[in-house]
Amino acid sequence: MDDASIQVTLHEHEGKVIYAVAECDGVSVGWATFILDEPDGCAFCLNIEISPQYRRRYIMSQMYSEVERRIGRPLSPSQQLTPESAAYWDKRGVPLHKDTVIKTAEQRTKEDAERPRMRFRDNGVDVPLLDKTRDNPSEY
Repeated sequence: MDDASIQVTLHEHEGKVIYAVAECDGVSVGWATFILDEPDGCAFCLNIEISPQYRRRYIMSQMYSEVERRIGRPLSPSQQLTPESAAYWDKRGVPLHKDTVIKTAEQRTKEDAERPRMRFRDNGVDVPLLDKTRDNPSEY
């Protein structure tokens, strides 16, 4: 597969979020969510997923380039990165924020699973577990 066979489509939401979808021969091979116009003026990738068989083929780089072209400025590294993302920024010569945390996706998933739930779903609505206005506290 060469880079020319990858098509990146961007979908902007209210000028604050851009969703990028990468396709190869009509098949979705990756997606990413970019956050724009944060209070400090930066724009960064919130999350990205590339199908395992398509990784290390510059798809992430193409998504970043398309978003940077759309917004007219470079993206910044987020403060939570995977080792692969940290290597990407290092290759570009962009320094990481001093508080950047580097963890594998597996580490993040494990930590999320171990974190206590602070909400529950009630008829499709998130309700805080400590909501004292509920009629029946035994539901907690």
